[in-house]
Amino acid sequence: MRCNKVFLYFCCLIFSLNFFSCSNTTLQTTPQSFGGLNEILVVTDKEIWDGQIGDTLRYYMGAAYPVLPQPEPLFDLRFLTVNEFHSNPQNRNLRNILFLGNVKDQNSLASNKIRSIVGDEIINEFINNKEEIGTKINKNRWASNQNVVMMYAQENQALADGIKARSASIAKLIRDDNKNMINTRTYMRGKSASIIQSIKDQYEMLLPVPGEYVVAMNDTVANFMWLRKMENDFNANIMVYKEKYSNTNQLTPEYLKSLRDTIGYRYITSNVEGSFMRIDDVNLPTYFEKDPVEGKFAIQLRGIWQMSDRRDAMGGPFMTYFIHVPDTDDLILIDAFLYAPGRKKRDLMQELEYIFSGISFDF
Repeated sequence: MRCNKVFLYFCCLIFSLNFFSCSNTTLQTTPQSFGGLNEILVVTDKEIWDGQIGDTLRYYMGAAYPVLPQPEPLFDLRFLTVNEFHSNPQNRNLRNILFLGNVKDQNSLASNKIRSIVGDEIINEFINNKEEIGTKINKNRWASNQNVVMMYAQENQALADGIKARSASIAKLIRDDNKNMINTRTYMRGKSASIIQSIKDQYEMLLPVPGEYVVAMNDTVANFMWLRKMENDFNANIMVYKEKYSNTNQLTPEYLKSLRDTIGYRYITSNVEGSFMRIDDVNLPTYFEKDPVEGKFAIQLRGIWQMSDRRDAMGGPFMTYFIHVPDTDDLILIDAFLYAPGRKKRDLMQELEYIFSGISFDF
């Protein structure tokens, strides 16, 4: 009987060891990617980064984000050589990685790295067919929610031209993936059901307002509502206004600028007597374009604002949409503006853009 117990003990012990050994193997999962919202790690040879190709990449991917008081790039480009990339295993888990190389340069570490990822057969076929530019995208190669992009050519000029031609598609790939992160940041505290309902009732429009926003003012007679989110180092604001459409002059940049200044004069003031918010198109010109919202005619205005009294040193970026709703013949103004002294503003404006992307008239 004792022998049976000893035998049973060793069987259980062996089973347990095998179970945990298998479990450890099974539990190995793909790491989560990390990195800044608009950060791209560029891995290439130093001479490429310092030369025409690097200049072209910085011109298109590092261009200024539209209309901010101080220039900020569309993307934060961070450069590493291949050796630097391999020096830290965490580099391969970054969210967005771009490899650039001339695949005919056999001495190029970047080219050899691209070949190891893409494969000899594909690269050799690319060379034999005398193709000018090649692009391969690996989703989740080393980490989840990751974009690994390889862009390669047989001549440096062709690689620079390829960046020019394909930078927009790469930017869209990254921006689309950014939406999940922006959504998490924007709606960390959920949505404000009461404010959303008020906007539905007053403007017949769905605007997905995050939970941190409060109503700073609601003038139902003048069809004006001001929402505000107050944080320690910035405040974000949304204004909604409605008026009836009467003629095409209302759909011009001049009218929209005048309307926004009028709203600022009536409602957005400060502790300095007589000071009000107005557009500052002296220090930076405003940007205007037609930009439909849910198939409805709309115009977009971007620029910077300041308080009218110079003693009142306040200002920041804004964006305005003026939407024509044919069913009701209403013109609805949706405006977002930031006050964030001493802080980067690009990512904050992207959160406001994301809120506006949820505008709907069909609910």
